[in-house]
Amino acid sequence: MSTDKTSRSDDRSSDRSLSVLMKAAGERRPPRVEAMERAREAARASWQQAVQSERKSRRTRTFLACAASAAFACAALASWVLYQRHDRTPPVLVAHVVASEGVHELRGADDSSTVLTLEQSVFSGSRLQTLDGRVALKLGSLSLRLNDHTRLTLDASDRITLVEGAIYVDSGGLNAATALRVATPAGEVTHLGTQFQVRVSGEATSVSVREGRVMLDGPQLEQAFDIAAGDALTVRGEKVEVQHNQPSYGTAWDWVTQVAPAFDIENRPLSEFVAWISREQGWQARYVSAEHERSAQTIRLHGSIEQLDTAQTLERITLVTGMPLGVENGVLLVGDRAATGVVR
Repeated sequence: MSTDKTSRSDDRSSDRSLSVLMKAAGERRPPRVEAMERAREAARASWQQAVQSERKSRRTRTFLACAASAAFACAALASWVLYQRHDRTPPVLVAHVVASEGVHELRGADDSSTVLTLEQSVFSGSRLQTLDGRVALKLGSLSLRLNDHTRLTLDASDRITLVEGAIYVDSGGLNAATALRVATPAGEVTHLGTQFQVRVSGEATSVSVREGRVMLDGPQLEQAFDIAAGDALTVRGEKVEVQHNQPSYGTAWDWVTQVAPAFDIENRPLSEFVAWISREQGWQARYVSAEHERSAQTIRLHGSIEQLDTAQTLERITLVTGMPLGVENGVLLVGDRAATGVVR
């Protein structure tokens, strides 16, 4: 109870003190008109500054947005121009037809379609499809031959993409200067001066080497494969099969000779013909004696062997030169074995 009385006594004392102070201060005077006007002007100026600052900020944001849009448009335009320049890069001559049998389709980079003809020029980006016949092309120093029902694209002078069918490549020897990469579903085939065959059938890709070495490598393979002469490799999905000691002649290679470029024998030594036909057929040439080899270097050929198959060609050359030519187990024997005492 004493505490409540003390508190009320203190409150009344505070009220009396406040009343005394207010009377001593007197009545408050209203602000002058000039002061009020200055306050209004200051408030108006502050508001205008804030509005101008906001407008400036908006203009800056708009400018930056426009600049970004312009930069994006310029980049897109530049990309389009570069694409157009790349896309419109004129095709270059990569090959020409040196032998052909049957009717085949050649589709250019511009998607125009023509019937393939002998001596026709073939440009990069062209797509070639053989039907019921075969075609031989000359790419630089190498020979490229297409079996029947083959589809490929000549991407460049040193690269082709095999889609379906079979091709044969003869680089001209181990010292050949023309390189060629063959893209297949299983990977890319590269070579070192060689003769080889590549076949794509469904999910299977096969590579057979007659001479030299080739390499097959690709992202789907666990390792690169070095394929030597006499080897054959087949890839089906993740399965890889390698065969060794395969013959360089016979049924698997017969189609290659059926579209071989013509060999002009006129005034050529017999030894050159022996070397040419042995290479084309995958044979080994063997002279019965040193005397027969010397004779083959001096005998000159005349006429033509066009339109003749292999057996007819050997018979014709034997008749016109008097030099016996015979084949046994992949070996071309040159000379008369009976005259030298050589027996079978």
